[in-house]
Amino acid sequence: MVKIGEKLKTLRTEQHLTQKDLAEKLNVSAQAVSRWENDEVEPSLETLGQLASIFSVSVDELFGKEPPASPAATPAPAAPPAPEVRYVETPARPVLAVCEVCNKPMYEANDIWRETVTHGRSTEKRVLCRVCHEKETLSKLRGESYDLQTHWKRAWIWSPLAAIALLILSIIVSVSGEGFTPSILIGGIIVSVLLLTFLVCVFLDNTFVGEMWEDVASWGFVQMPGIIFSLDIDGIIFLIVVRVLLSILSFLLAVGAAILATALGLILGIFAFPFAISIHRRTVRDTYTKIKTSEHTLERLTGKASA
Repeated sequence: MVKIGEKLKTLRTEQHLTQKDLAEKLNVSAQAVSRWENDEVEPSLETLGQLASIFSVSVDELFGKEPPASPAATPAPAAPPAPEVRYVETPARPVLAVCEVCNKPMYEANDIWRETVTHGRSTEKRVLCRVCHEKETLSKLRGESYDLQTHWKRAWIWSPLAAIALLILSIIVSVSGEGFTPSILIGGIIVSVLLLTFLVCVFLDNTFVGEMWEDVASWGFVQMPGIIFSLDIDGIIFLIVVRVLLSILSFLLAVGAAILATALGLILGIFAFPFAISIHRRTVRDTYTKIKTSEHTLERLTGKASA
């Protein structure tokens, strides 16, 4: 096989291009350019033509053959030279791209999967084969399934415990004192049920209840105004007293907003509770279906059962 990697690297360096710059001109990955220069794979015929156009050379020059001299500078030979026979081994199919995960060369357009990955404020374009893409998709779906199970367990562990604790407290209060007070017990039972439905909605986090509670509770966190005081004893005492009063007021506002948010959550939670359960079950069912579909697709692509 004729090696063109060294020639390609020399031409790229002379034009002050990085592997990434050349890859963007050819619409391939930088890893594909690296594999060409390391002579691991050879560019396709179409790509060779593009490279020749970019570097303003002929395809023969890419293979290391010197350009023919001008007729004026070259004396006419006495006899025509024997024709040079060149054997170039080329792949049966051109390599369209290389997977950036498993380094597998891809020959068919259907095998190429291009995606954009976001890392904070930056984005990165990746080229994957169908198998690696399907593996990553399956991994994400299994992670979503695990999160759904975790939310469900937390909802039905901590919510009943909180409701039972409130119910026990209401029973103790109702029987303490001079006699039994049924109104306190009935009120405790009602509030315990409301607390159970509210907390389930918050832990499942698939309705507006949790977000509403955070928004209303944030009303209590307000910025207090600045204080103007004189630099003397009376002024400093005034500053301390006003600071203490503003701190107490800020605390009361935060507590009041939290109480208001909880009251609204208890009322709205009883209505959102059946929707939260229904949405969670539907999401679990859809995720399970997607996992099975992804597993079958991966089996078909790899020709063996997925792990």
